[in-house]
Parts: sequence; C-alpha cells; structure tokens
Amino acid sequence: MAFISSEAAAAAAKNQVRALYFLRVATDPVLRCCSSAGDRQLPEDNVETTDGATYLGVGEVTDVPVFEAVVNGAAQRTSFVLSGVSDRVLALAQLDAPSIRGAEANFGVLFLGEDLQPVADMLWLRRGVADQLVTARRFGARSVALSIGWGLVNRRRPWLSFFTRQYQIRRSPTDKGCDRTPRYERANRKWPLWGD
Repeated sequence: MAFISSEAAAAAAKNQVRALYFLRVATDPVLRCCSSAGDRQLPEDNVETTDGATYLGVGEVTDVPVFEAVVNGAAQRTSFVLSGVSDRVLALAQLDAPSIRGAEANFGVLFLGEDLQPVADMLWLRRGVADQLVTARRFGARSVALSIGWGLVNRRRPWLSFFTRQYQIRRSPTDKGCDRTPRYERANRKWPLWGD
C-alpha cells in the first residue's frame, strides 16, 4: 500500500472505489484518453505537464492489460485496442500513425469514491515507449490498436548486455572500464560466511 493513500486503501477495503484508467502519449499534440463516459481533467503532476489537461473519455474499458514486473533486462509489450470507432477517428489514426513511434507513453489509474470524486492522487503505473498504431476494418467493425513497450524493448539500439571488453569497446571505444573482466570469468571465489 505504499503507492496508495490511506484514504484510498480504506475506501477500497469497503468496495467503495471505482477505477478510471488513463493513457497519455507524448506526441505533438499530446494524446490523452481515459476510461470515462465523459471527458476528465487532471491537474499537473510529475507526468502531466499541463494543469487542467483534458483527457478524452472513450467509455468503459472491459479488458485492462495485466502488467508484469519488468526487471533485469526483461520487457513486455501491451496493446490497447479501441473498437467501434468512427470513420473520422480511423482516418485521423492513419494520419497520426507515423508520429506515434518512439513517443513516451504513460498508463495510470485514478480512484474515485462513491461521489465520483478522486479519493487519492493520480497513480501513474507504467512508463513506456509507443511502438506502432494499427488501424483495422473487419466485418464492418473499425478498430485502432496502440502497441506500447515497457522495459527494455528497443530492438534498434541494443543495450550493453554483457560487461565484457568487446561490448564496452562497441559502446565507447576509449573506455577501459571492462578490460579486466575476463579475469573474473575464471575466478572461483568462496564467499565468507558471517555469524558462524
């Protein structure tokens, strides 16, 4: 409960909260949407840079993606799909698709009480990179899907994955920080036992 205020935790324990999900993609202009029947304004915080920014209400979200902990070089890719869009929205998405790639994306949740007012501050859960925006038209239904990567998903610029001399030279040719790592490969060192 370190991320959630005590008021929100108490309301959640009584089943008196509703969750609104927010998605912010830092394109020009910024893409903002939320799982509300109407538009919603958010104050400025550590992610949202505009005070009173309006998030477009896209209706009820029935399938919120499950997020896994991405640590130690792991990655996860999530797709957000909006179905039943109009032809106008589909055309706008096709126009904006090239500007989406590489934009910072944030996913968060806002807890509302019984009076539909926030019981806690906005909780931004994930920060990632928008990968692609795909539009589709199947059997008369139109949809827009946004793919976002969390963690180390960037395949075009590989990260330093091994601390060897060769990898370090590829990253920085004059750095000698990993020159002695081959010595550690053959070392068999017994760790001390404390408290015996």
